[in-house]
Parts: sequence; structure tokens; C-alpha cells
Amino acid sequence: AMILPGISGSFILVMLGMYPEVLGAVNDRDLLPLVVFMVGAVVGLSVFSTLLNWLLEHYRNLMLAAMIGLMLGSLRVLWPWPGGTDTTELAMPATGDAVLVPIALAVIGFVVVVAIELVSTRLLAHDGTAEPAPDPA
Repeated sequence: AMILPGISGSFILVMLGMYPEVLGAVNDRDLLPLVVFMVGAVVGLSVFSTLLNWLLEHYRNLMLAAMIGLMLGSLRVLWPWPGGTDTTELAMPATGDAVLVPIALAVIGFVVVVAIELVSTRLLAHDGTAEPAPDPA
């Protein structure tokens, strides 16, 4: 499960250096390490989601800014198409389509999100149920 955008369970295992051990336990069907891993994942997920929910309730704007910063900061690793995991050299695609299609899809996604937000805001204002965003101060 991904609680934060771009941070998957596999990515966390790689960062902690535990990916080979967990994958080995899966291949060997060694249940004890897998059960310990699953219990830790469930406890960690519930604690982190509770903490993130509390932070979003009390410091919404600051948390959204931090999460957007995390996503923007990860773009350096993901785009423009890194040449591999063991190098910082970038491998730009040779064709223009390989660059233009992802950019066009990102723009389309942005426009869809903005359109949904505008429609939602107008519907709430029309119903008279619009509430101002909570002030974190």
C-alpha cells in the first residue's frame, strides 16, 4: 500500500536493504520472517496512517506542501528516464514521441484534476454546503 505518493513497500525495503532477505523468504517459503514482516507492515501502516491523518487534520497546508515537495523532489530520480540504478547519468530517449507522450499525459492529468476541483467547488457553492478550508494556525 502506498500512503505517500511514490513511496511503495518495495521501495522502502530497498532503502532499508531488506529487499533480498524478504524476497529470499518468499522464494524459500520461510514463514517466520514473512509473518514478522507482515505484522510489522500492518503495525507500521496503521501507526503511520494515523499519524498522517492527525498531521493532515492539524497542519493541512504544511503537510500538503511537504508531500508535494516529496513528489517534486522524486522527479529528479524518475525523469528524464535515468540510465539505470547504479549511475546518475540520464538516458534521454532518441525519439520525440518518447518525450512528448509522457509530457502530454502529465498535462492532461493536471487539467483533469483542476477541472474536477472547479466542478466540485461550484457544486458545493451552489448547494450552499461549501465550508472554508480549516486554518492551521
